[in-house]
Amino acid sequence: GLAFAILAFDALWFKADAESAADWGDAERFSVTRENGKVQSLNYRRAPDDSYDDADALRRWGLLAVEAARRAPPKKPKSRKRA
Repeated sequence: GLAFAILAFDALWFKADAESAADWGDAERFSVTRENGKVQSLNYRRAPDDSYDDADALRRWGLLAVEAARRAPPKKPKSRKRA
C-alpha cells in the first residue's frame, strides 16, 4: 500500500515531495521530537484548516498526496536479525 497521509497531533498531514512543493507553499511540515531530543522531520504537510469542511479541497490535497506517494522510491524491507 501507499503511505500518503498521517493523522497526528489533531491534524491531517499529507505526503509531499519536490514536485508538489509549490502547491503546498509554506504549509507546516510534519516533525516530531524523539525521546532522545532529536527532531525528526518527514515530508508531510499539514492540510489547510479550511479543507476539512470542503470535500473538493480535501480530495484535491489527498490526490496530490497519493501522487507524491506513488513517485516515492520503494522502501527496502528491514533485514531481520537471526537468532
